[in-house]
Amino acid sequence: MFKRGKRFFIAFFLFLLFLVYLYFQSLSIYGGDGGELVTAAYTAGVPHAPGFPLYIFSGWLVTKLVPLFTIAWRVSLLSSIPAIFSRLFLFLTIFLLTKSYFQSLVGVLIYSFLYPVWLFAEVPEVVSLNIFFLILVIYFSLKYYFSSKTYFLNWLLAIFGIALFHNYIIILALPGLAYLFSKMKKSKVVFRKIKQKWWLILIGFIPYLYSIIVSFHFPLLDNDHPASLLGLLKLVTRSSFGTFRLSEGVYFKPKVAYNDIINLLNFIRIDFKIFGLVLVFLGAIYLFKNKK
Repeated sequence: MFKRGKRFFIAFFLFLLFLVYLYFQSLSIYGGDGGELVTAAYTAGVPHAPGFPLYIFSGWLVTKLVPLFTIAWRVSLLSSIPAIFSRLFLFLTIFLLTKSYFQSLVGVLIYSFLYPVWLFAEVPEVVSLNIFFLILVIYFSLKYYFSSKTYFLNWLLAIFGIALFHNYIIILALPGLAYLFSKMKKSKVVFRKIKQKWWLILIGFIPYLYSIIVSFHFPLLDNDHPASLLGLLKLVTRSSFGTFRLSEGVYFKPKVAYNDIINLLNFIRIDFKIFGLVLVFLGAIYLFKNKK
């Protein structure tokens, strides 16, 4: 796709970005779920639902294999490393859509230093890994859309499954994926293939073997006790929280939801500024005209 010189430049750019992320990476707990996640990773435990077994198991390995700085800093590698790979696949995605090396590079550069993106690349949280999976889903769905090659669909379903069992918020991408595939020439064949290969999504359940195994030993953190079948179902489905709720005490309220949407739009305005929003709008028009 890229000549050797450009491949080297992309790799060098991402390496420098990674060094910047490492330099500013948090040595302590920033807030949110960080304290629980770091504790669970270090002690091989099971945090609150859905347990994030892939993240926690990887965090356990990192805390044992990387003898550098603090425990929190080591677990934060699970934010900075996925962040760099996210930038790589974001670059490839933008290039796939625009065929412009310059636009892809500028897009990644702007995105990398937006405040929330920057923050979650530096602190021990699951968000950076969420973003990585989301970008992979977008990339492989577009690759399949443009090529109709089945192995891209296989990758897409497997990654979607891993993302789903990591944090089920990825299902918010389903309407967009359904719309994209409905625009393919043989959309009925596409959806038939998805029905036939749905089992690839179950690959994402494999990391829960970690939660089951450690729960048998009653670790310090053992939320829902997934060693039992009922506990495992509660952990995977987040039944103790409820669908799309942050915690047991948070309930859906129309007024609060409305304020959240307003705050989201305000965050976007603050991050991109008016000039950036104009560029986003023009870019969307450009892509729609050229790629529908």
